[in-house]
Amino acid sequence: NQVYSGSPCLGLIEGGLEPARALYGGGDQPLGCEGYNDDNSGILRYVRIEYPGIAFQPNNEINGLTLGGVGSGTIIDYVQVSYSGDDSYEWFGGTVNAKHLIAYRGLDDDFDTDNGFTGNIQYAFSVRDPQVADVSGSNGFESDNNSAGDATAPKTAATFSNVTIVGPSGAPNSNYKRAAHLRRNTETSIFNSLLIGNYPVGIFIDGNAAADNATNGLLEIKNTVVAGPTDLLNTNATNGFNIDTWFATPAFNNQALVNATDAKLNDPFNLNFPDAQPKFGSPVVGLGAFTAPRINKPFFDKATYAGAFSGIGVNSDWTCGWAKYLDLNTACFAGTVGTKDIAAFASDIKLYPTMTSDRATLEINLVNAADMQVEIYGINGQYFGQQLNEKVAAGQQSFTLTTSQLPVGFYFVRIQVGDAVTAEKLIVVR
Repeated sequence: NQVYSGSPCLGLIEGGLEPARALYGGGDQPLGCEGYNDDNSGILRYVRIEYPGIAFQPNNEINGLTLGGVGSGTIIDYVQVSYSGDDSYEWFGGTVNAKHLIAYRGLDDDFDTDNGFTGNIQYAFSVRDPQVADVSGSNGFESDNNSAGDATAPKTAATFSNVTIVGPSGAPNSNYKRAAHLRRNTETSIFNSLLIGNYPVGIFIDGNAAADNATNGLLEIKNTVVAGPTDLLNTNATNGFNIDTWFATPAFNNQALVNATDAKLNDPFNLNFPDAQPKFGSPVVGLGAFTAPRINKPFFDKATYAGAFSGIGVNSDWTCGWAKYLDLNTACFAGTVGTKDIAAFASDIKLYPTMTSDRATLEINLVNAADMQVEIYGINGQYFGQQLNEKVAAGQQSFTLTTSQLPVGFYFVRIQVGDAVTAEKLIVVR
């Protein structure tokens, strides 16, 4: 939505390149502004971009991955930006979609959207070093329609789903500001996500224009959890917009939690090996929904959880084997993610029959008395309820699992004993 030298829909990318190499958008193309929304700029898949980014000049920065007017024919999937000297990702206009993004220990913002970007992003994970933040103010999300904050089209209307923002812990750098800063008439929306950490503010809707967009359903936040910021929700709007009432709209199904630990993730603030998989009882389990028209589209996987990770099932840790934190992430495996070896807590785990109609029996020999939970999940991560949650005595134990209410299909029975987790397969037939 920029104008360059009188040409509409044409922008000059940041970073100091000469205009012949730095223009982006459709304003100088034969088909005009709308002619290349499906532009194919190639493929980035399983790519790590390490130590990029610099503040080239004030308000003129080079990011980890900068996308200027990139079209929806481009494929961006499994990309990690680490230690960026500015934003980890910034989109200037364009329609490109992306999945499986990691922003690791960047300086400024994690995911920044501007100038009419309207793409879709699903499965994104950011981790912040509490002592590293930018003088401009570091945020998880930052979004503007444009620098003027006016209604120039196309409006910035990015759609994010299944994002986990792990902000700073402890006593962070004073330059940290917000988990999400939505401002300048943006229509960027966040669904099925989790924002945690010791930010001064969780979600900040900045200005009357952005607040009007929220009131009118153009800026949406739904099925999302905010946990841990000092001020969970805030706005400076002067038009009567009440962000607390809006966020708590029952149909939005959002949650605001005082402590980051209330999110119940395995070990999210471990900078060397962050583990944001949800534990038993996490509020993100079963929270996902895709009924809103904006995300009820083929691009989005219909995940049944909020945040970037399900915590159960095959391929629950999509960072496994290619992402690098202190070292390459090999502390993971396909299947249910556990924190300790189940053999230290229990043995002789049997589930039978593995093909059943209305019930199955779980037998387990506990080494010591322990808290035990049993849950059932569909093969795609859908939560089908809890079957057991109690302190169980040591020795051989037997439990009956009721499956008569389950649709025909394949399931995982998630068994947690103390801090250890395992899973057994179950098939329901009629």
